[in-house]
Amino acid sequence: MIPSVDIAMVLAPGDRMELKEFLERWDQLPELKFAELIDGVVDMPSAVSLPHGDFDRLAGSVFGYYRWRSGICSGSTNAT
Repeated sequence: MIPSVDIAMVLAPGDRMELKEFLERWDQLPELKFAELIDGVVDMPSAVSLPHGDFDRLAGSVFGYYRWRSGICSGSTNAT
Protein backbone atom coordinates (compact mmCIF):
# COMPACT_ATOMS: atom_id res chain seq x y z
CA MET A 1 0.00 0.00 0.00
CA ILE A 2 1.31 3.44 -0.94
CA PRO A 3 1.12 6.01 1.85
CA SER A 4 -1.07 8.99 1.04
CA VAL A 5 0.48 12.43 0.75
CA ASP A 6 -1.54 15.54 1.45
CA ILE A 7 -0.72 17.49 -1.70
CA ALA A 8 -2.66 20.47 -0.36
CA MET A 9 -0.01 21.00 2.32
CA VAL A 10 2.99 21.19 -0.03
CA LEU A 11 4.64 24.45 -1.04
CA ALA A 12 6.54 24.62 -4.31
CA PRO A 13 8.23 27.55 -6.05
CA GLY A 14 5.89 29.15 -8.56
CA ASP A 15 2.64 28.07 -6.86
CA ARG A 16 -0.04 30.76 -7.00
CA MET A 17 -2.22 31.28 -3.92
CA GLU A 18 -3.73 33.78 -1.53
CA LEU A 19 -1.95 34.84 1.67
CA LYS A 20 -4.34 32.88 3.91
CA GLU A 21 -3.64 29.60 2.06
CA PHE A 22 0.11 30.29 2.07
CA LEU A 23 0.14 30.83 5.83
CA GLU A 24 -1.92 27.69 6.44
CA ARG A 25 0.53 25.61 4.42
CA TRP A 26 3.52 27.32 6.06
CA ASP A 27 2.16 26.38 9.51
CA GLN A 28 1.95 22.72 8.43
CA LEU A 29 5.63 22.62 7.34
CA PRO A 30 7.78 23.44 10.41
CA GLU A 31 10.92 22.09 8.69
CA LEU A 32 10.58 24.69 5.91
CA LYS A 33 12.85 27.66 6.62
CA PHE A 34 12.83 29.78 3.45
CA ALA A 35 9.61 30.61 1.62
CA GLU A 36 7.77 33.82 0.86
CA LEU A 37 4.74 34.94 -1.06
CA ILE A 38 5.44 37.71 -3.58
CA ASP A 39 2.45 39.07 -5.48
CA GLY A 40 0.60 35.79 -4.93
CA VAL A 41 3.48 33.58 -6.14
CA VAL A 42 5.49 31.30 -3.83
CA ASP A 43 9.23 32.02 -3.89
CA MET A 44 11.70 29.71 -2.16
CA PRO A 45 15.24 31.11 -2.30
CA SER A 46 18.10 28.79 -1.48
CA ALA A 47 19.71 29.01 1.93
CA VAL A 48 22.93 31.00 2.30
CA SER A 49 26.00 29.11 3.52
CA LEU A 50 27.95 30.06 6.65
CA PRO A 51 31.06 31.09 4.64
CA HIS A 52 28.86 33.36 2.52
CA GLY A 53 27.38 34.94 5.65
CA ASP A 54 30.85 35.44 7.17
CA PHE A 55 32.15 37.08 3.99
CA ASP A 56 29.06 39.30 3.74
CA ARG A 57 29.59 40.50 7.32
CA LEU A 58 33.27 41.20 6.67
CA ALA A 59 32.58 43.05 3.40
CA GLY A 60 29.89 45.15 5.08
CA SER A 61 32.32 46.11 7.84
CA VAL A 62 35.08 47.06 5.40
CA PHE A 63 32.78 49.14 3.22
CA GLY A 64 31.14 50.73 6.27
CA TYR A 65 34.55 51.75 7.62
CA TYR A 66 35.53 53.16 4.21
CA ARG A 67 32.29 55.16 4.05
CA TRP A 68 32.82 56.51 7.55
CA ARG A 69 36.46 57.51 6.90
CA SER A 70 36.00 58.89 3.38
CA GLY A 71 33.11 61.22 4.10
CA ILE A 72 32.12 61.15 0.42
CA CYS A 73 30.00 58.01 0.16
CA SER A 74 26.36 57.66 1.13
CA GLY A 75 25.41 54.98 3.60
CA SER A 76 22.90 52.76 1.88
CA THR A 77 20.51 52.39 -1.00
CA ASN A 78 17.79 54.20 0.92
CA ALA A 79 19.94 57.28 1.64
CA THR A 80 18.58 60.54 0.28
